[in-house]
Amino acid sequence: MVSARIRSLLLIYTVSLFSYSCAGVRQNADNSAVNAANANAARTSETKANDNAEELGLLLKLPAEPDDVVWRDEMVPTGERKTERRVTAILFYEEKEVVEKILADASKHGEPQAVSIDVADWYPEELKAQSEFNQDAKLSGKAYPANEFFLEPLLRGRLIRVDGTEHMILELFAN
Repeated sequence: MVSARIRSLLLIYTVSLFSYSCAGVRQNADNSAVNAANANAARTSETKANDNAEELGLLLKLPAEPDDVVWRDEMVPTGERKTERRVTAILFYEEKEVVEKILADASKHGEPQAVSIDVADWYPEELKAQSEFNQDAKLSGKAYPANEFFLEPLLRGRLIRVDGTEHMILELFAN
């Protein structure tokens, strides 16, 4: 009688232990799935374009609030290091005087240089259409030093006035 009782207790203990260990595996699998989903969501949110000028103003100095803005904050691969942070913003100002003042202030830090840049899929439609006029499907413009926009840690970059538009492309990098 005692041995049957011990066997039944051992059986209950073994079944309980087995059930508990299987539940832990399921919980770990659930946690892994949640972690993977969170990582994918973080990558997606990094690559989505943002149109909030106030949030952009927390990352860099805006000499004047743009009438329209779209920007991205992302990690990009480099030849020197594995990745570096880049903030790219498309700034639009309706008033030409504002654009002229920003460019005049930028010119104090160096001469503008002619550049040609690729168009990203998140750029405004007007810039995408503008690039189609060029043989190489790129945007052309003048690049100015972006010192007026620098805010720690974004301390390198350029401001590009896109030819034929009131748009400016700001590219800043973290050191």
